[in-house]
Amino acid sequence: MNNWSTKQTVKQKCLEIWNRGDLIRALLDQDNLMSFDLFEIIGPLKVKLEGPKAQDIRNDFEKVMNFSVKWLAQTELTVETVEYSSRLMGRQRVPSSVVFNSVDEYLAFIGKRHEYRAIRTELMRMPSRFCDFIRKKPQTYLKYRDCFYKIRLIADYLLKNPNPGIYLRELSIQTIDTKFIENHKGVLGEVLDAVLPKSSINPDENHSRGFSRRYGFKDKPERIRFRILDPQLKFPLINCKCPDITLDAASFAALSLDVRYAIVCENEISFLSLPHLRSTVAIFGSGYGFSALKQAVWLKSLKIFYWGDLDTHGLAILSSFREALNPCEVESVFMDYETLTKYKNLCVEEPKPREDIPTGLTQKEGLAYRALLDNKIGRELGLKHVRLEQEFISWDEVETFFLESIGAPDQHINEK
Repeated sequence: MNNWSTKQTVKQKCLEIWNRGDLIRALLDQDNLMSFDLFEIIGPLKVKLEGPKAQDIRNDFEKVMNFSVKWLAQTELTVETVEYSSRLMGRQRVPSSVVFNSVDEYLAFIGKRHEYRAIRTELMRMPSRFCDFIRKKPQTYLKYRDCFYKIRLIADYLLKNPNPGIYLRELSIQTIDTKFIENHKGVLGEVLDAVLPKSSINPDENHSRGFSRRYGFKDKPERIRFRILDPQLKFPLINCKCPDITLDAASFAALSLDVRYAIVCENEISFLSLPHLRSTVAIFGSGYGFSALKQAVWLKSLKIFYWGDLDTHGLAILSSFREALNPCEVESVFMDYETLTKYKNLCVEEPKPREDIPTGLTQKEGLAYRALLDNKIGRELGLKHVRLEQEFISWDEVETFFLESIGAPDQHINEK
């Protein structure tokens, strides 16, 4: 009985219908924009009332009558009823739904008359390619309606100037600045993907991190940070041993380093702590953003060690990294089932684990991934999902692994 509908709860339901964009979708169907009263075409809108059932009439007749009288006495809304009958109480009609016979009645009730008229006018003037998007995603349009004209301006520019090859700062569109684009990449991406031809979209880049590259703009150069781990290797114009260097992706790709091994490390402190190793370069990883490394063809001739956190995302990144640098050999470091079980008591919570199965894992890495999904270790520790961070692995074990796998610098003095 506490959940029986009131005028306020009905208004809330009506606002939910509005916020879902149902009316906007209906307006854009079959040229309904030209209709003076939308409901004459699609039919009245009925909103179900949560109210008494037959057993309530028997058990608490007074409350049922109060509910009915309150709804039937008001004159603002049209109310339909349903009939219940019993031997004790006879036939009783109870309010069952509110009916809006015209769109104007509905809009007046929720206070959206002015907004609806403005939207209808906007949609009448909207090019069909944008109407098609709005029909599919009316909620997006409602959320960004105040700035949708700016989104249209950007889309129209790219339709006329596909793959412009300029920086976003160089866009000469009145009222559009780079801050607007940065703050609206998500919705811009949705609209641009819907209205631009496929030839104007780079499918290898995403809406957020790769927005500029996806739609043919210049992007600021990606940076790659690396360290020379062999003190006997010299880097041009730098006299110090084992320098820590950052280059743009193109310059990194153009390098010709006399190395045989590379270590890609996702943790900065681990990256900085790596020991001196023969013929080795260490690269500071950037999670899923390793597209810049694909340009460095010389990397594909090296033996590469990849070391990330032992969790579902870390293993997924490893799998994608292998695919990106194929056919070079990539060996993971402490990212297998044996490591997971050895250090299981040091595992922590993984906030948002993946559920898909990466295809580029070895058998041992795959066992670790399935163990993370199964979460037996997590249940033992009272955690929903687990991950093993790099910092918890013994540094003595790390040094031993790399020295045994690669060797100390002085081992290669007379090698050639």
